[in-house]
Amino acid sequence: MAYRIWPIAAVTGNPAYDGRSLRQTTAGVPLAGATPNRPLGLRSGVRPGTPASTVTVAGTTVTVAPFAGAIDVQAAAEAGGYLFSSDANVTKALTAADQNNPRVDIIYVLINDPAEGNGGTPSFTVEYLAGAAVANPTAPATPTRGFVIAQINVPSKTAGGAATVTWVAQTLTAAGGIVPVRSVAELNALPAYAGMYADLTANADNTTFALGLYRYSGTGWVLGSGFTDTGWTALPSLSGGYNSTASQAAEDRVHGATVKRLDLHGQINRNSGNNVSVGDRLATFPAGQRPKQLAYFTCASNAGVSVMLSIDPTTGNLTVYRITGGTATYIMLDGIYWLAEQ
Repeated sequence: MAYRIWPIAAVTGNPAYDGRSLRQTTAGVPLAGATPNRPLGLRSGVRPGTPASTVTVAGTTVTVAPFAGAIDVQAAAEAGGYLFSSDANVTKALTAADQNNPRVDIIYVLINDPAEGNGGTPSFTVEYLAGAAVANPTAPATPTRGFVIAQINVPSKTAGGAATVTWVAQTLTAAGGIVPVRSVAELNALPAYAGMYADLTANADNTTFALGLYRYSGTGWVLGSGFTDTGWTALPSLSGGYNSTASQAAEDRVHGATVKRLDLHGQINRNSGNNVSVGDRLATFPAGQRPKQLAYFTCASNAGVSVMLSIDPTTGNLTVYRITGGTATYIMLDGIYWLAEQ
């Protein structure tokens, strides 16, 4: 065990300072990312405001512009995190494209610290690693003590086209600050604590989460101040000719801030012995949950059958507009949504 304090003047050589003691007090304390398993650690990331254009590719040259951040990658939890910076352009040679298959490469930063048992010379470097060329490529595993900042998408020679960059670096956050995340998966992976805030800026992996500010309640993420979320509730004013079972409940959910989004999911069934018909009213949505203009949605139904629905902004009626491919006895509502502006 060692007690650490900084800054304080040493008297007769006490306290003595080393890299680990300074990391524990100067890097970890002001930055977010402490967890029960790594209480002296931090969330690796680049400085806020670092542009996605930091990494570019032109022809066979990858260029990494100056940037800075922090990284916590050592095996020992007490090792603490490192602050790093690169103050000049770094170039890497792009591995030649495969003839038939695409590839995903990575640009990453790498820490080497002999004092932590890594061997070699103390260093921070920017590195490039080519992935495997396969029909459905994924990025290669991050090397030990590495932190990925970008992916390079390399098309096959047969497909042609230029390589492109996907910026994937996490953003560094001060302790207690709002953590920006680009997916629901990243949100759920955060070392969350009660009262923590995160800003969800993209939700392609789970669109049931509205974009915006989330607060961790201690048991889960909830929309923060200025946002509302009704949760999943039964469809309003369900038509008497239709029903919904508990296992595939037809429900709606309104969530968002100034402009809210309404999502539908589940299945709605025509009562026994009857078929879905054009003009049938399925449900009626109240004012405040309607789109600004007439909207149409295509839904799955019985095998080979599709049903088009419409939502009227004036009446709020969700009705059957068209049926193609045969007879329908039920309608799948998953994936339907609109902005509730009316």
